Parts: sequence; structure tokens; C-alpha cells
Amino acid sequence: MLKGGFVNIQHKFFRVFGLTKMTLMLAFTVVGYNLYAIRSFRAKKAAEKLAGVARKTRKKRRVGTWPQLLESDASGSRPSESGRAPPPT
Repeated sequence: MLKGGFVNIQHKFFRVFGLTKMTLMLAFTVVGYNLYAIRSFRAKKAAEKLAGVARKTRKKRRVGTWPQLLESDASGSRPSESGRAPPPT
């Protein structure tokens, strides 16, 4: 079943075919490969659906980000001092 990635059509057993026969053979080969790829894709999607693979979701919002820190700073309770000093005013 279409295991090889390419076929050398310059071999002796292919040279006995005419241009029409060679064109038909290559056309059917491409059609067969396309059908194989479509079936494989559909089987993969069906397996994912049956497995119930959830889509990746975004991470939850972190606690302690700048809006929360500034909000708590305005209320008078300063968060623990860590990191760089604030710029001079």
C-alpha cells in the first residue's frame, strides 16, 4: 500500500509503457494516495472525538498581578517588599 515515497519510472519495466499508459498509471497513483490521506485524516479526527480529548484551554488568571497589587496598595496595605525599589518621585 503506497509504502514508498517515490518510484523511479526510468526503470526498464516502466519504459515498456507508452506515454498514455504511464500518465494513467501516475494519475491513479495520485488518486490512490489522496484517498489514503483523506481516510487517515478522518480516522484520526474520529479517534480524537471518541477519546474525548478536550481542547487546550488558556491558563487561569494569576493572583497577585499588577492590578491586584496596585489595588491593595491604594487601600493602605502594602504587599511584601521584594524586588527593585520604586523610582524616585
